[in-house]
Amino acid sequence: MQQQSLSLTRRGITIFHRGIEVYAGLILLNIGLSLVRQYPIATQFLLALQRISPFLEPVLHLAMLLGVLLTCAAPAESGTRKWAHTIFLFGVFAWLLPVLVYTMQLPMSWLSYRSATILVQAVLFVGLLQQLASWIRGIEASDIADRGDGVAVSAVDKEDAMVWRDLESRLESLFRIGCILIGAALLFLIYPRLALQVAMLGMGVTAIVVFFMLLLLAAMFSRNVYRFEKAMRMRSARTDTDDRSWRAIPTDRLVPASIVLGALAATAMGVEKVANYTLAPKYFMKEIERTLGKAGPGGGFTLNTEDTFAPVPAPAMSMKPIDGEPLELNQLQGKIVVLNFWATWCPPCVKEIPDLIELSEQGRDNGIVVIGISDEDEPTIRNFAENRGIKYPMVAGAGWPPPFHQISAVPTTFVIDGDGMIRSKLIGSRSLEVFKAEVEKARVPLKPTTP
Repeated sequence: MQQQSLSLTRRGITIFHRGIEVYAGLILLNIGLSLVRQYPIATQFLLALQRISPFLEPVLHLAMLLGVLLTCAAPAESGTRKWAHTIFLFGVFAWLLPVLVYTMQLPMSWLSYRSATILVQAVLFVGLLQQLASWIRGIEASDIADRGDGVAVSAVDKEDAMVWRDLESRLESLFRIGCILIGAALLFLIYPRLALQVAMLGMGVTAIVVFFMLLLLAAMFSRNVYRFEKAMRMRSARTDTDDRSWRAIPTDRLVPASIVLGALAATAMGVEKVANYTLAPKYFMKEIERTLGKAGPGGGFTLNTEDTFAPVPAPAMSMKPIDGEPLELNQLQGKIVVLNFWATWCPPCVKEIPDLIELSEQGRDNGIVVIGISDEDEPTIRNFAENRGIKYPMVAGAGWPPPFHQISAVPTTFVIDGDGMIRSKLIGSRSLEVFKAEVEKARVPLKPTTP
């Protein structure tokens, strides 16, 4: 292999490999921290990881798409383009299907495949490398039959052919293992009860087994791709005289079809990311309402458009906003307090913030106080608030008294009336109209309870 042969392809393999290594590392770190989240430091790291992942994942996906595109520069005879184009087409399908689910209100189970998307892309890339290794082995082996320049040169050619034959065999085995795992994932998707039964064998044991299986698969993938990259670097140092078989191989060239498919996949990914912030919150709220329906008069289930919550006294709670004077909850009696638990990394939280800003502005002279509470650090909250133009008080902290001590999902909003009674609890993103309606309900005095 000459130095100028497959130069773009080599770079593409390296870029894809580095991107998928970081992506797999994020997944494994997320699982590992979840297993030990009972420790406060693990919880903090997990929250930090959840904050950076939405920004890092698109960058890694784009890097992997670029890597696949560069592998398309290999000659058509190598057969790698069909694998690369398959990766692009799968990406288009995987990224546009959620948009279809959100817009058509299809079952949430249709989104369960997303956890296996990166696995499918990795397995297809292994197939691409196996095809490329087979083609290179054939070129290197041709010198053994056609050359005749002496024993020494033939021995080198034999060594090259053996290296690529070994890589081809290893990649074939890895590809088969990956296909088995994809088949198992599909089986669990088709039969969700089977997946539930496996999980119920022991939640902790199942998670540990999955963690180590993924760790082993990632190690096998990285080891073989490193071998592939090393073989390409070592064999590319041959001169024209020592490597005649590569003289007829054309230089790397990207064809328009590959560029179009790569751009289409990148566009589909961008559309999916936008849909996650625009369409997904509304979709998931409808799914939550559908799941948490309440029994109607006829015994069936109807959609629960507002969360059922028995009024209870709000606790005495001291809050220190990131900017401003301390707030005492019991000193806000006479006002309607909208207490919003949220996070900067949460798309539904971000979606409802403009409505909370509007509620705060409109209610400033009407006795309405909006307070945002996040367990993130103050610099993160302050930067977010400044960028979004949030004027109402923002509080950083955790460990609040009941019933604010266990927030199972964000955003969660409590509406407290002028007598210090918590009148409603809203789980999930809400609109300005819903917030106003809950505030008006809180203005109506509670009926006295009969002894």
